[in-house]
Amino acid sequence: MNAEEEISEFDAVDYWLFERMVPGPWLLLTDAERKLLSDLARQRLSFETLEERGRDRLDFQEVAVWTVREALARAFLAGAQRMPL
Repeated sequence: MNAEEEISEFDAVDYWLFERMVPGPWLLLTDAERKLLSDLARQRLSFETLEERGRDRLDFQEVAVWTVREALARAFLAGAQRMPL
């Protein structure tokens, strides 16, 4: 193994550890904010839930890019202007 491979392996392990020590953005949201985003996902993206269910057929969904773009724009505007989703 050369030095470059050794560094990239170390970086992957570091990243794996770091990812588990720092809470993701979803965990930093309030319950009310999570509910708003869950409602948006249900109404605009046809997601039943944003909770992980441990099955590919339940956790992955094909969604058109323009639908995701609209949902992200609505979420951004709701946060920026405190308007309803």
